[in-house]
Amino acid sequence: MEVGFIPGETSTWRDIKSWDQFIYIGTENGSSGIQVVSMEDPNNPQLVNIWTGIGSSHNIMVDNGFLYIIGSNENDLLILSLEDPANPELVGTWDGDYFHDVCIKDDLLFGCGISSDIMYVLDISNKDNPISISYWNGVPSAHACWVDPNRDLLLTASETSGGHIMNWDISDLNNVQLLSEWAPDSSETKSAHNVFIKDNFAYISYYVFGLQIIDLTDPINPILAGYYDTYPGMNGLFNGAWGTYPFQSSCNIYISDRQSGLFVVNFDGCSGADPEDPVPPQNLSVYSDYLTPNSISLNWENPHLLYNGNQLNNFNIFIYRNDEYIIDFSQSIESYTDMNLIDGAEYFYELKIKSNINDSLSIGTIGNAWAGGHPQPNPPFVISSNTIDLTMAQFDIQISNTQIDGTPLDDIDQLLVIRNGSIVDSISVLPNEIIQYQNFPIPGYFYNYQFYLIDNESSINESSRTNNIEIYIGEEPEIVAISLCDNTIDDSELFIQDLNSIGVNSYILNENNILADGISDNIEALFIFAGIFPNNCQISNSILQLLIEFIQIGGNIYLEGGDIWMNLNQSDLIHYFGVKFIDDGENNLDLILGLDGTILDSMTINYNGENNWIDQIHAISPAYPILINQTPEYISTVFNPTQESNTIASSFQISGINSDDDRRNLISKFLLFLESGIEPDWIKGDYNRDELVNIIDILLVVDVIIENSIPNEIQFWVSDFNHDDLINIQDISLMVNMILFN
Repeated sequence: MEVGFIPGETSTWRDIKSWDQFIYIGTENGSSGIQVVSMEDPNNPQLVNIWTGIGSSHNIMVDNGFLYIIGSNENDLLILSLEDPANPELVGTWDGDYFHDVCIKDDLLFGCGISSDIMYVLDISNKDNPISISYWNGVPSAHACWVDPNRDLLLTASETSGGHIMNWDISDLNNVQLLSEWAPDSSETKSAHNVFIKDNFAYISYYVFGLQIIDLTDPINPILAGYYDTYPGMNGLFNGAWGTYPFQSSCNIYISDRQSGLFVVNFDGCSGADPEDPVPPQNLSVYSDYLTPNSISLNWENPHLLYNGNQLNNFNIFIYRNDEYIIDFSQSIESYTDMNLIDGAEYFYELKIKSNINDSLSIGTIGNAWAGGHPQPNPPFVISSNTIDLTMAQFDIQISNTQIDGTPLDDIDQLLVIRNGSIVDSISVLPNEIIQYQNFPIPGYFYNYQFYLIDNESSINESSRTNNIEIYIGEEPEIVAISLCDNTIDDSELFIQDLNSIGVNSYILNENNILADGISDNIEALFIFAGIFPNNCQISNSILQLLIEFIQIGGNIYLEGGDIWMNLNQSDLIHYFGVKFIDDGENNLDLILGLDGTILDSMTINYNGENNWIDQIHAISPAYPILINQTPEYISTVFNPTQESNTIASSFQISGINSDDDRRNLISKFLLFLESGIEPDWIKGDYNRDELVNIIDILLVVDVIIENSIPNEIQFWVSDFNHDDLINIQDISLMVNMILFN
């Protein structure tokens, strides 16, 4: 029965969240802001306010008295205080990437970069100034996320063909680890949508697969716990279950299906169930280590409650091991030691409370442990890595003192060193020891190092390997290629091959290398590859700042990307390239021409690379255009010579030039410009390019000012005397002065 209606502008999308006695409504309609609706009387909801700090938004989140707005037409993230719930107040913003969704735990906000395949971590302890403190790549079309409130576990849902669920260990935000991935059978070309965690279960609206519920008791091995298919058939990528809500205490789970409507289902695994059922045992711990190799201790708390809140004082606790009943106790017992177990074997326990009043049985509280502790050691931790005298790789390494379940480690034996995939060293070590390891490979190459531990058991157990640590041994080349994401690695590798063919030494870095080690002072020029849609990359705020600092100390940069100039249009970095974004073009880049009077004069290049919505850019004098697309005519590359550094802005891929000769010739010219900052031979004021500046040029520029003619790119550049990117009476005055006093 409808009890109220809140009017709003037409929109496909709306998102609604609640706080106190109010609900907040965001929409992608461009002018609707955030509607604030009072639910003090649920039978008579009232629109009490519209927050107009934005026009549109894609998604909103409410947490602990703050409203988070994402996908807006203003900032990437806005934070509003709900101290006065009817009158939200803006307290902070953040920009750096488009977030599709966010989730929050304590003072950390996790943001889904759906276009960049990046997950971000923001410190929101100061709501006035949220800051990015970490990120990780490799989350395809990162659409939604949810963080486990009780564990260091984050789930992401990817919305794309083949999109699925990924489980991440976030205990170390500087080294987030992928624990596992999960998808329903036969979903290779289908997509997940939203995901939520309640207790040890993840609830996923999985489009054509309806509601999917996975058990995360062991996040390394998630298993299907239940499902309800709301959508008949398998047609379409985005048909079916759109949303789900599992947080009702009744254990009713709500599913919204785009075609089939609303479903309300119940899941037996949900903690809650019947009001007369006992609340299960709480705070179960299951533990064993090397001091107790044949036993496991269990400890728990008995809540003495029914779900309806009534006291329960007559019950027994039943304990099951590996799904088999082993013992039960009266309500006075809250610990048990399971004996005669096999050292190194894993055991699963479930505890239930049975009421002796009505025989109701609680759901199970589950836990697991390895007798004697988990056999696998934790990996070592690389404290630092560097090169010494260009000939030696040196690492400071902390040896772990725990197994992967956190129990003490007593039997560690060797640290093994892997270089470029092969074991090159083994070193005797002790738990918790800090060692310094040195290695002397052949100079002139990049080397990848990994480390892991083995114990002294008769059947050897080994830790996982550390992440790859890449180190260059020898004198660093002056030219470095940077792949901003995995999609541009091929571009970088082809560029390196071209440099080798023309006798230039270089190497490749990725974004993680730069963030970890910074940009070396020995580097003369960076060639940065950002790709073309849909295989394009984003530049994070951290990388932006490093690039700006590199330019400020005299570093030279070439940056290419089909969407990068639109994305950087409001950033500080774009000013160092002397360009502004004009238009998000189409697939019309074909024949590229070098402009007369430049070092690329008469160059003609056939472009065959990726060609989707390639940015059209404009040069702001003294930066000058050097390459244009022939039809339609627009600038594709700009040179910007300055006293401090030289930069090149390009909107197409060098790798998209099929001709090896053309590609290498172009690269050679780029290197020449970055080294010397060559100017064009254009003369300021010489509108008709007759190598004279006179009254004829003034008349031609006047025609431009009064809009009788439209200048081409060279004519615009020579007319803009004062470098303000305008042609007006001030430029005429400067031209007159030049004629009179020269």
